[in-house]
Amino acid sequence: MTEPRVLFWPWHGLLYENRLILPNGQSRAHPMPDQSDFAVSNPGDTHLIRVAGVPPITPEEAAQAPDGGEYWAGTALLSGTDLYGQRLNGWIYQAPSGSNWWLRLENLSVGASSTTGRFRIRRFGVAGGDPGEFVQYFTLPYGASSLFERRQVGVDLRSANSDRLQLHAVSATGRHAVLALTAANNIAQRPLDQRPRAYRYYLASVTGEGQELLVAITPLYGVDDIAPESITTRPPGYVTLRFTQAPTEISRVPYEQNGQLAGYDVTYSLDSPGSLEPYAWTTEYTTPGTYTGLYRRMLSVDFDGETPVPVWAQVSYTCEVEAPAFTQATIEPRVVRERFASIGYDEVLVAGRYRSTGGGAVHAQINVTVGAWSMSLQMEATSELDTGILRYAVDSWPIAPATNTYTLTSALGGHSYAEAVRPERMQPYLGAGLSHDGATRQPLISIYHGRTIILLDLYSNNLVGVCAQVADGPLVHVGAATRLTFQSMAGESTPSTASYGSYNPVTGQAVIGALNPVNWI
Repeated sequence: MTEPRVLFWPWHGLLYENRLILPNGQSRAHPMPDQSDFAVSNPGDTHLIRVAGVPPITPEEAAQAPDGGEYWAGTALLSGTDLYGQRLNGWIYQAPSGSNWWLRLENLSVGASSTTGRFRIRRFGVAGGDPGEFVQYFTLPYGASSLFERRQVGVDLRSANSDRLQLHAVSATGRHAVLALTAANNIAQRPLDQRPRAYRYYLASVTGEGQELLVAITPLYGVDDIAPESITTRPPGYVTLRFTQAPTEISRVPYEQNGQLAGYDVTYSLDSPGSLEPYAWTTEYTTPGTYTGLYRRMLSVDFDGETPVPVWAQVSYTCEVEAPAFTQATIEPRVVRERFASIGYDEVLVAGRYRSTGGGAVHAQINVTVGAWSMSLQMEATSELDTGILRYAVDSWPIAPATNTYTLTSALGGHSYAEAVRPERMQPYLGAGLSHDGATRQPLISIYHGRTIILLDLYSNNLVGVCAQVADGPLVHVGAATRLTFQSMAGESTPSTASYGSYNPVTGQAVIGALNPVNWI
């Protein structure tokens, strides 16, 4: 007869304000993970633990769970710094032999050019006996962030040093973990985002067991990998607008002075097609052709098995700027009395009047990806030029004789608007960029001329809140993204850099926009 296994810890759910909220709505007192400024993990961080080969919970075992409880088999959840209320400040490593080891991070110090610390290592999950505890020291050949690095990841507004080494991600077996050197904005003002951001990642690989257990730490990603240079292309050369065929002579009548032929009264047409001609210097006129752009930011690192996998925010676009068409039409011909040089100067009898019109269109496809969330947006722009009736060589063009009409279409919403612009700003190329918001320093995706932004809340090591604002509408949450999942949460909470979120990799549940730190167990 098989001995029944010991079932452990039936209490799972949402951790909030020192309460564990169970699936049936009941709650129990439970401590929160470490939420201090220099904690090993951030408030909403979670790490999945899986033990291979463990049979699932049977119906008979499930029936033994207390009201509101549920037993798990071969699965556990590391809640930031804690495991079921026990302060780990590290992770659990499963050796190939089946023994489990607790690796606790201690004495972490980020210096000017190096980072030091140690692992306190001991057996885990064994009652009694020698825990086999020992200490292993490490030094990483990189230390405090430079201003350049902080600017690259959007944490350049601070009044004091905020660099620290944190546990960022752990594989389900604990045989690999990602450590992150992070920094944070800490000027005491809102809406500035004060959540830590990684400027360097390291891979910790654990092998062996007992006194032979070894943690090898190697560089994984630097700031140039986290915030790579954008890649953009554009048509070659620069252009300017010219009407090259005007004025054109259409007739001439002899002009006599004192009975002698003194010249001609020449009539000119002011008709001319207009075109964008090559120009030697940079102008504000948009060169027709194809424009492309690619912007990326590494938001976090996750694990696919034992392989670390970056989680990206990415924006790409392809924009086609059509060759515009322009026409200058004669309203009144120009008449000039052209005297022979030996007799005198030319005289404008009729200045002539004309009107210039024309325009073109621009089309752009924009693709945005944040973890598992993706969105396509279409931007269109039509430009129309109308100078009104002007006197040739007398009147200047109006300051803003052109009208650009922009139209955005997307699942986030759409809108259209028009603006009067200078001729040089007709047919602007359309696209999108990825930077950091000037006020909050959050990752910001801006749609060029679309009056639309997508703002990212980096809630935890594996959860990103996606927020959007279209035209004059409010900034709203779209949903919660991880590397593999997206949950629509439109309108469920108000975006704020003072809010919290967390993702449960066991159940797939997510919380964003919480007013206080939140986690799962």
